[in-house]
Amino acid sequence: MPFRLQNEGNPQELQGYCSYIHPVTKELRIQKKDNSFEYIQFDEIISVSVED
Repeated sequence: MPFRLQNEGNPQELQGYCSYIHPVTKELRIQKKDNSFEYIQFDEIISVSVED
């Protein structure tokens, strides 16, 4: 699932799936294809696309 992010004024794309949503810190934990994790803030998200 691609996430399109706005990070410090630069759009970027992140591939992976959301493994956890933390409502207090407003973060998503994204597991990438290499099994590493990326943490993104809700307000960084521009769009999310779901692929089959």
